[in-house]
Amino acid sequence: RDLVGMEPDEIRRAGIGTVPEGHQVLRELTVRDNLLVASGSMSRGETNASIDRVLALFPELKEKLPQAAGDLSGGQQQMVAIGRALMSNPRLLLCDEISLGLAPVVIREIYAALPSLLADGMSLLIVEQDVQLAMQVSSRVVCLQEGKVSLEGQSGELTREQISQAYFGV
Repeated sequence: RDLVGMEPDEIRRAGIGTVPEGHQVLRELTVRDNLLVASGSMSRGETNASIDRVLALFPELKEKLPQAAGDLSGGQQQMVAIGRALMSNPRLLLCDEISLGLAPVVIREIYAALPSLLADGMSLLIVEQDVQLAMQVSSRVVCLQEGKVSLEGQSGELTREQISQAYFGV
């Protein structure tokens, strides 16, 4: 289904959550308000359950709920951005470079949370330059070179050499 021209609320109602590149949070709002912004027309009970789900994935955000999101570290802001995308309980989560500019320990923490989303039946589409990292949580890999598919296959079946060839011709 073509999403071009659709309003953000239409995309949300279609069951799609997005985590844009660069951990974009509403800096002046609290962490709680960042999450609530994405709750839309959910009931109070559904909203609380969604917040609980986010806090279960990223426990360190619990104590940060009353803080301005702009005062958090980059990794914590990324957790808020992911949490905001999860508030509407999407069936598909689109993640663009969720590890970009983050410390390795934070990247591991974020990627450690992804399998539980998959276990809950959510689908993830991850755009990631760190292919090895993405392959650890993915079942399928598609490499693009100048907008064209240069390699695709099951994550466990592709070799580092095949991926290098697909990206660099080496």
